[in-house]
Amino acid sequence: MGISIEPKTGYIYSCGSDKKLKVSEINYQEAISEVNVGSHGCTALIYDRKNLRLFITNEVGVVFIYSTTTVNN
Repeated sequence: MGISIEPKTGYIYSCGSDKKLKVSEINYQEAISEVNVGSHGCTALIYDRKNLRLFITNEVGVVFIYSTTTVNN
């Protein structure tokens, strides 16, 4: 399980045994986005603020890497 806050955007990133990465806004309690991470529960979340990436591990040792940046066209 894990949680991290990005103060510039106001987003909260969290993951847990429900196998989902959830993104919420600081002022609201419901998730604005949910991503299924895999078939096993999450065990840790680390946020790399310098490179804007999330590192998530699960119960079997797999590491998932997600970018938190957006692309504007």
